[in-house]
Amino acid sequence: MKPIVTLSLNPAIDGAAEAETVRPIHKVRTWSERYDPGGGGINAARVVQELGGAASAIYLSGGTTGPVLDGLVRSSGIESVRIPVADHTRISHTVHDRSSGLEFRFVKSGAAKIVALTLGRDGALLATRSGLRRLAGVKVIAKSAVGAGDSFLAAMTLGLGQGRDPEDALALAVDAGTAAVLTMGTEICRREDVERIYQEIKSTLATSTT
Repeated sequence: MKPIVTLSLNPAIDGAAEAETVRPIHKVRTWSERYDPGGGGINAARVVQELGGAASAIYLSGGTTGPVLDGLVRSSGIESVRIPVADHTRISHTVHDRSSGLEFRFVKSGAAKIVALTLGRDGALLATRSGLRRLAGVKVIAKSAVGAGDSFLAAMTLGLGQGRDPEDALALAVDAGTAAVLTMGTEICRREDVERIYQEIKSTLATSTT
């Protein structure tokens, strides 16, 4: 069997409990509380182990809550590699309301400052604390879509790393994703295409909707 390795960049301490009724202002008494290590990669590794496989989870943890997650990961029995970070590991909490049968999920919002979503040929969306922007795509004759998403991500990361504002970084990202579909197969985007399309992308920012 090939080894399975998972990566959790934003793991969590997942708490769960039951309550008779969840009501505002009032204290809500809970029972059947449990805590598990959470996060997509960690959960995937736990499932692999449960099904008889072997997996190793690489995850980030830190702050005052990091050691709690570390202990839960160790208790789960999965092999793991911890990468220490300065920020606190997030905590999520789920409460099952017995009176209504509904489930309430409480999670530590506002952690993401910038969210960029590629829409393929339709452009991309950018969400920041100042609002939502949509950038239209550039019409081209595509040869292959392989690597377009990776090109988008790489250019967005590069743009932000260069100190560009988020909208300019998004323009570069859409540009790179567009340039990627102009190449055959697994060939990456070409710089000359990126630079040529960039001016066209920038011109559409003025007409993008909020």
